[in-house]
Amino acid sequence: MNIRVLPSVFAAAWTAMVLGGCSVYDHRYLYEPRPAEILSPPDSGEELRTLVTVVGVRRADRESKLPACIEIRLLVENAGSDLVTVEPDSLVLISAGLKRFPDPIVRPMDPIEDAPRDGPVVVAYFPFPDDIYPAEFDLSGLNLRWKLKVGDRSVTGSATFTRLPELYYDRHHFHIGVGYHRWDC
Repeated sequence: MNIRVLPSVFAAAWTAMVLGGCSVYDHRYLYEPRPAEILSPPDSGEELRTLVTVVGVRRADRESKLPACIEIRLLVENAGSDLVTVEPDSLVLISAGLKRFPDPIVRPMDPIEDAPRDGPVVVAYFPFPDDIYPAEFDLSGLNLRWKLKVGDRSVTGSATFTRLPELYYDRHHFHIGVGYHRWDC
């Protein structure tokens, strides 16, 4: 290899390593089920299916103007004839240590009406209280509670999530090694 090319090869490798690790999500926090499916009871007369997923634990992000938080998405599928309204201010997230998160930043912010056969997605960002990052929380599990208005009735839903164990080899899509041993076996 030409000695003049060597610095640019090192620079390219360093840039790839730095840019590859710039995700706003903390890879140590993955939750299941993904998504959680909550069906309305058959005797309730409602035909609702709610899908909820924990997208991840986010680091503070100046670009999107979000503090360190937990991102959750909620989708309501309405197969009935009544109008369903998702009430964003009813969303409550509780950690496994029974600490309640502050009210979420919700997008869209207004109550979302769900006509039959539609399925709006609500994205909720639950900030950590007092900007405390996850180390001081028991995030081995999370529970989300919400309310839906179905016609003139109120329906409460809940979903529980369990943190997946952190496995070193699951986080990395590539392996770097020196020598003759295959590291991906």
